[in-house]
Amino acid sequence: MLELLSQADLDIILPWRNDPAVRQCMYTSHVITADEHQKWFKHMSATDDRMALLFSVDNKPRGVVQFNQLNINTRRGMWGFYIDPKAPPHCSLLMEFEALEYAFAVLELHKLDCEVISFNKKVINLHKKSGFLEEGWFVDYHYDGTQFHDVCRLSMLANNWPEHRARIAARIDRLQPHTDSSA
Repeated sequence: MLELLSQADLDIILPWRNDPAVRQCMYTSHVITADEHQKWFKHMSATDDRMALLFSVDNKPRGVVQFNQLNINTRRGMWGFYIDPKAPPHCSLLMEFEALEYAFAVLELHKLDCEVISFNKKVINLHKKSGFLEEGWFVDYHYDGTQFHDVCRLSMLANNWPEHRARIAARIDRLQPHTDSSA
């Protein structure tokens, strides 16, 4: 489930964002102070071209989905996410599904783009398995304070979402525990 991020959620998500495994995969990779976190939330909440949503599974917060560069005229936007480092592995796929559903069904985007730092192969593969197409690589695009990294640009069009939606929903269904009522 996705719902707009609230002030009350900030204390939950700051430790996720500051986890070293999460930070290394983000453009903002330094430890974020509580003050910076508050300013980010105020900026996120005050503009129409971005939004942050809390992702929950079984009423337990598990991640954050962010949309930015939203343009209602061109029906385009960018997105990214981070997840509670202690979340079960299948949460990434669930969050991806919910984010795509939100982008195409709620925001009614025509095209959704994302960028992933090149060493984050797990997320690049997740996006590709979900139906994102690789549009290109930005060479030495991100500097982490020590070295430069390439960035992979991926996208999905709304008219491709129904096919991918059905396939991802089937994958999710296979991950869910099923009870046998005949026993």
